[in-house]
Amino acid sequence: AGLDIIQVGSFVHPGKVPQMADTDELFRRLKEAGCYKVHMSLESGSDFIRNRIMRRGISREKVESSFRSAHRHGIRVSASSIIGLPFETEDMVEETIALLGKLRIADLGVNIFYPYRGTRLREICEQYGLISPEVKYDLHERRESVLDSPHMSKEKLAYYRDNFAVLARRHQGLMEYGWALVDKHLRPLARRLLKGRKPR
Repeated sequence: AGLDIIQVGSFVHPGKVPQMADTDELFRRLKEAGCYKVHMSLESGSDFIRNRIMRRGISREKVESSFRSAHRHGIRVSASSIIGLPFETEDMVEETIALLGKLRIADLGVNIFYPYRGTRLREICEQYGLISPEVKYDLHERRESVLDSPHMSKEKLAYYRDNFAVLARRHQGLMEYGWALVDKHLRPLARRLLKGRKPR
C-alpha cells in the first residue's frame, strides 16, 4: 500500500530563514516534507520602517532571496504587511506595495499598525505625540489607525488597506507587460476593482 502524503503549510519569517547558502536547502526540505504553502511576514518593504522603526534587521536582499527560494521549489507563498507605522510616509507604503508585487505573492494580507500597550512602538508613539490619550472603544483594531500622523491621513491609509492587493498586482512583471499590451481593456477593469478614489 502506498503512503498518503498530507500537504501542510508553514509560517516562515524571512529574518529567521538560515544564511543565504542554506535558504534553498530549507525550502527543499519543506517541499519534500509535503509543505505546499508558506506564509512570510514581510511587514514592510521600506528598509527604514523594517529595520530602523521595527528593528527587524532583515536586508532587502535577504527578503528577496527567501521568496525566490520558495518559488524555485514550487511552494506557494502568502505574505502579510503592516502599514501606518510611526513616521511612515506614502512613498514608504508604495515601496511595500511595489516589493510585494515584484515578489509574486499568491495571497496578500495587510493590517494597519496598532500601538499595543507595553511595547516599544507604543512608547515611541506617546513620546512623539502620535497617539491621543483618549481610548476609542469602537475601533476596528488593525483595520483603522489610531495615530495622529503628520505624514499620512487616516483616509489615505484606509484607501491603501482596501486596495492593497489590486495595487500590488500592478507591479508584477507579467501584469506590467500586459498593461502595455491591452491598456485600454485593463485600466477600466482596474478602476472598477479599486474601492474609491485615492484621497489627496
